Amino acid sequence: MKINQKSDYLVILLPTYNRLDSLKRSLDSIQKNTRCSHETIVIDGGSTDGTIEYLKSRNDLTPVFQGKLIGAARACNEVWKNVECKYTAPFADDEECLPGAFDLAVNILEKNPDIGMVGLKIKDLWGPKKTMSFNGGVFDPGILCMSQPVCRTDALKAIGYIDDRFVSYRADADITASFLCSGKTVVMTKKLAVLHHREWAEDPQKLKESKHPSE
Repeated sequence: MKINQKSDYLVILLPTYNRLDSLKRSLDSIQKNTRCSHETIVIDGGSTDGTIEYLKSRNDLTPVFQGKLIGAARACNEVWKNVECKYTAPFADDEECLPGAFDLAVNILEKNPDIGMVGLKIKDLWGPKKTMSFNGGVFDPGILCMSQPVCRTDALKAIGYIDDRFVSYRADADITASFLCSGKTVVMTKKLAVLHHREWAEDPQKLKESKHPSE
């Protein structure tokens, strides 16, 4: 059954768990800073902090209540199987998109059929990489790290989505390599497009809580 009902152009998937305040910031940034036709699907892993009630109160997004923690990659993969759209992107509940970020990415994809994925350039505001001008680069095997991709949905389906055997950021290089091996070009935006609020990375207790068994 097709999940997205509000847009067949750009569908943004946002998995979340017990980060209501951060989630609100992410959702507000998408709504405020994205002009193209889009639909945001929020995938909840069984939150107990009021997130479920909040999602039910908003009619401008599509909630999916998975009810358990299965890891962000697997959570997105399960939903993507029932999404029909031209472009799609995973997003995080601790990220904030800057004005025109998604519009820029889909515009690049519209103009360049050979490009399969556009990486949105990310800046960490907290954590060990906060002093860097942006978070990203080339991994040891020579693969560009695409932490925040915007993809052609048909190309993403063709590679089998995200390999959910990888955890956290280790999937970034893998999905980039998969697109390249499929014959698609990948690029990264020149402009900063996403702010990463990794406050939890500087709190030992929150860092420990973030590493649940499913990840």
